[in-house]
Amino acid sequence: MIAVSVVHGGPGPHFLSEDLVRYLAGQPSFKATVNLITDEEVGKALEEIENAASWYIIGRNSSVIDRFKEGLSALQFLNALQQHPTLLAPVLCHSEKRLTALELERLFKPDLSPPGSNRRLGESQTLGYWADYLLDCEGL
Repeated sequence: MIAVSVVHGGPGPHFLSEDLVRYLAGQPSFKATVNLITDEEVGKALEEIENAASWYIIGRNSSVIDRFKEGLSALQFLNALQQHPTLLAPVLCHSEKRLTALELERLFKPDLSPPGSNRRLGESQTLGYWADYLLDCEGL
C-alpha cells in the first residue's frame, strides 16, 4: 500500500527510521545507536551486543524486512528507492512534522448522496462529527 500510495502521488508514511530506509535502498551505512531504543529492557540487551560483528536488528528481523521489501517492489517502487534514495527517503522516513486536521481531512473525499435526500442529511452530520473529531485529536 505504501508503494501504491507514493507512486500515485499520495502521501508517504513518514514513520520509518532513516537506517531502515537506507538499508532498503541498498546503502550499507548504519548510524543508529543503542540510545535510540526506547524500550529499557531491549536497550540493555542491545548494549551487551553493541560491538558485535553483525547487525542485530536486521539479522533478527530479516524475514519481516524481506516481506516489506517485497511489498515495496510493487510498481517498481523499491527499485526506484534503490536508484534514487536521496529523493525518495524523505517520503518514508520519520519526520517531526505533525499531521494537521486539515491535511487529514483532505486525504478523504466523501461520496455523498444527492442534495436534499434523507441520506445526505445524515452524511452531512457525520462529516461534521468527523471534522470535530479531527480538531479534537489535533488539540491533543
